[in-house]
Amino acid sequence: MNVQFSMSTLSKFAVCINDQHMQHSTLMGKITDIVSQKLDSVQDARVLSTLMISVSPLASPRLRDRLIEKAESLLDTMDQSRFNNTRRVVQFLRNVKYSYRPLLEKCNRVFLLNLKDLDAENFSIILGLYQSLQFNNCDFRLAAKQRLTELIDTCTDPVSFTKLFAALGPMAALETRERYLQVSVVPYEVTMLTRVLSMLPSPRVDEVVTSRVDAVLPQCNLSDLNAFAVAIAKWVRNDPSYRHTTSSIYVKLLQKLNRCGLDRLQKADSLDLLLEELKYTSGEWFEEMLLEETIVTFQRLIDQVTWTNVPELALFLTRTNHLCTPLLDKIASVTLGHIDKIHYSATYATLLPFAVLDYDPPQGDEFFETCIQRFKPHLSSFDPHLLVLLAYSLAVADCFPEELIRTIFNVDFLSKLDAQLETLPDALNMRIRLRLMELNRAVCLECPEFQVPWFHDRFCQQLQRKGNGNASAVQQQIHKMLGEILGGINYAKVSLLTPYFYAVDFECVLDKNKTPLPYVEQSPLLISEGRNVQWGTDTQLKERRELPPGAERLESAALLLAEELNCQQALAVVETMEEMECRNPQLINKVAAFFYKNLNAYKPVEIARLTQALILLHCQNPELFTKLRSLLVRYLQVSVVPYEVTMLTRVLSMLPSPRVDEVVTSRVDAVLPQCNLSDLNAFAVAIAKWVRNDPSYRHTTSSIYVKLLQKLNRCGLDRLQKADSLDLLLEELKYTSGEWFEEMLLEETIVTFQRLIDQVTWTNVPELALFLTRTNHLCTPLLDKIASVTLGHIDKIHYSATYATLLPFAVLDYDPPQGDEFFETCIQRFKPHLSSFDPHLLVLLAYSLAVADCFPEELIRTIFNVDFLSKLDAQLETLPDALNMRIRLRLMELNRAVCLECPEFQVPWFHDRFCQQLQRKGNGNASAVQQQIHKMLGEILGGINYAKVSLLTPYFYAVDFECVLDKNKTPLPYVEQSPLLISEGRNVQWGTDTQLKERRELPPGAERVAVEFLDSKSFCKNSHHIKGEAMMRKRHLEILGYHVVQIPHFEWNSMELSTQDAWKEYLRKKLFTDHS
Repeated sequence: MNVQFSMSTLSKFAVCINDQHMQHSTLMGKITDIVSQKLDSVQDARVLSTLMISVSPLASPRLRDRLIEKAESLLDTMDQSRFNNTRRVVQFLRNVKYSYRPLLEKCNRVFLLNLKDLDAENFSIILGLYQSLQFNNCDFRLAAKQRLTELIDTCTDPVSFTKLFAALGPMAALETRERYLQVSVVPYEVTMLTRVLSMLPSPRVDEVVTSRVDAVLPQCNLSDLNAFAVAIAKWVRNDPSYRHTTSSIYVKLLQKLNRCGLDRLQKADSLDLLLEELKYTSGEWFEEMLLEETIVTFQRLIDQVTWTNVPELALFLTRTNHLCTPLLDKIASVTLGHIDKIHYSATYATLLPFAVLDYDPPQGDEFFETCIQRFKPHLSSFDPHLLVLLAYSLAVADCFPEELIRTIFNVDFLSKLDAQLETLPDALNMRIRLRLMELNRAVCLECPEFQVPWFHDRFCQQLQRKGNGNASAVQQQIHKMLGEILGGINYAKVSLLTPYFYAVDFECVLDKNKTPLPYVEQSPLLISEGRNVQWGTDTQLKERRELPPGAERLESAALLLAEELNCQQALAVVETMEEMECRNPQLINKVAAFFYKNLNAYKPVEIARLTQALILLHCQNPELFTKLRSLLVRYLQVSVVPYEVTMLTRVLSMLPSPRVDEVVTSRVDAVLPQCNLSDLNAFAVAIAKWVRNDPSYRHTTSSIYVKLLQKLNRCGLDRLQKADSLDLLLEELKYTSGEWFEEMLLEETIVTFQRLIDQVTWTNVPELALFLTRTNHLCTPLLDKIASVTLGHIDKIHYSATYATLLPFAVLDYDPPQGDEFFETCIQRFKPHLSSFDPHLLVLLAYSLAVADCFPEELIRTIFNVDFLSKLDAQLETLPDALNMRIRLRLMELNRAVCLECPEFQVPWFHDRFCQQLQRKGNGNASAVQQQIHKMLGEILGGINYAKVSLLTPYFYAVDFECVLDKNKTPLPYVEQSPLLISEGRNVQWGTDTQLKERRELPPGAERVAVEFLDSKSFCKNSHHIKGEAMMRKRHLEILGYHVVQIPHFEWNSMELSTQDAWKEYLRKKLFTDHS
């Protein structure tokens, strides 16, 4: 293989191995070795990207880095329109869990160049990859949002809409849609906004919506009008007032809608334009109000039917199931006259209505034969799935071209079809499999001379098991009446399966005199090896039982097709609903009902995923959750994969249950020694929930939970003590947090990090820094090492990673040796790239530097710039709500810091309204400790009116307590004091309201004292070292004119201060002795 295969062939072979789920096989190991040896010879980006994905499970860090270096080189020289190569490179980075930003940014630029060619599926995949890699690019998200919004009207099938829903859902907001709708004058835009609004839960529709729809209707094409009809229908269903009036706005809108639609059809003078408008138009309104007029219009424009629009017209007639013989005759006539100009693949669309509608045009045999001769020379050029659809449509028309049939029922073709089906969306995949089965059945029954075997028994049995075996109300009614007519219920069978798996609604047997025969001894049909229809009692061949001479079989069948999401699409939708925090009960109940019927189609991890989504969506379906719990426990009993056991257990712990099944705890106990730290942490969270919910735990120390926690602790400590790779340890700890980890493993984790300190390199510095930040752990040796490595290798660290690197030094308020040089080196690293940062990341970076009392002027001026703030606003619309609010808070806090600490920058304060909104939403109640301190301050100072609680300063700092002392440290009462204000000249003022008033001076030498209670969040986890935000707050209050007294929680709650007198003496000392 090493010698014979070119690298191009090797890449294709590697894909085949991957498709067989042999990623970790010896054969793939050999391929990985060849790639390592011959990597320098690869000059094709497609070959390289394909090989990168294939070998990613086995790639060593060294090979990973070489592949990345090679990809960077080839991406510079490849055709930039080949975005699939780029997508595979990003997928490789995801597979190896390496967010290498230089390569990601290069790939991102390629995607931005190809936005017009990306569809909903591509956007969904790319955004998913970015999320996995924690790579967020504002330009791409904004472009994706705009492009996906444009694609909404084209995603009319479950597959494409699901992918669009998953990609666009989390980025869209109701407020945004309503705002755009109010100002939009573009019909297409108004249509799209209205359609999406109608999908949102709302008891009544705003008048602004209906008036905008009313205004834009005359300008709309038929596709837009159809979308409005769907929206109005939803509003009618949701608005109970509609039932009580015929003068409703909806009635008027529908009447105008009908007039506009008919008017547009009557004025149509171009068949091509009309077909374009009708391409994705369907639904009840169109079929009831416009379909007949559309057919009339087509007949009026029949002379414009040409070989170029024949396929589109044929597809329209097929889609609407409309038999219009003049149009079909015209299609046949034009096809016969211009068959050489029609592309061979378009013969499928052209033939389709004649097969589906069962219509033979004049010269019908010649028409079919001409089409067959057109595509026959090109059979090998068809996509396999399209060839199956073509053959099936011809079979419906009782036409079986032998060359076509033999091409399809050939091992090579079927292998190629299988490979293609793996790449198709699930719905299309299933549709092709059904059509292949139906074609197989038709050929077996109608062309036995072709000797094509029947090979769909198992497939049909699977369909039968998944199907709904219940008879409908109509079937039950007809069955009852047949029994009365024929002589009894045992004279007719309902929902009977024939050979080749036709489902017959009813069957009865009549003898030669048309006398009904009962089903006492009759047995189901079978097929013998000789392909003869037989009777037997089971699926094995039995001796044939003859029917009485002249007996006939009466059969009737009804096929109901329901457009529904398949199982994978439903899972994708419900997880997106969870991410969007959807609270639409109708939609939640609908997906819950779907899952209830289809749970057996899901794998264990998928059951866990959908259970978690339904819990977080607050689904109210006890029967479903009972069934889910049973499934989760059943899967847990047999699962041996630690990750799977972890996930199943974690989700089980989210379900309400008074006691935990023993099978669950025993499975957890068995798998603990194999688990990594992330899995152990998940088990700890689950056990904590069980402990809270199980009252028996309080009465025994021999509880199974105690034993599990003890084993959990041992496994965690053992794993840390055996750890020998810093990179692997950081990967395990990436998402590990919570009480158990912090109490039981954090200190040991820090010890392990210090043991592996020599493995700290420029590649893992950002991740280590983030861990220390997240855990609030001040470990000076590790921080010093981070600073040292950063100073030595700053040119290798990506500019955007400087944020993570600087963060612990700012948050934990720690200055390393050469601190000034360290901060300046990082600043110089990112300064040339300010325009390349995502806006929200630049805000976070500037805020972290502000906490550290560092304000690079170029960075501050970049942020407080109208263009930047506009771009940030646009980006915030695409971010999840929690992150959106966090960025807005950080921007406000940065604005405040710059105003107070850098007035020379002349940055205006523009967050008054935002802070007022936060203040209204906040909790204004004083805590128990605050009430205690306030009471004692009153006793020390001379009365409760000598101290204020929860006071707002300028720039909206909330001070726990404030008092005023004169120059002799004598408290002053608050009888005439009023709140602080800021004048236009940016001076601190006093006034009685939010308007500027004449300044009321304090007595000479008097000062304002801010008393701040510092809880545990203000300190590092492992020490009494105050964190950066508390220190910044102190700086800012001092700038505002306060003397700041800080009361640490560990002093206030100490054993020394256990009496009222001790607390008062402590406060007295803080206020009057600790400062002069």
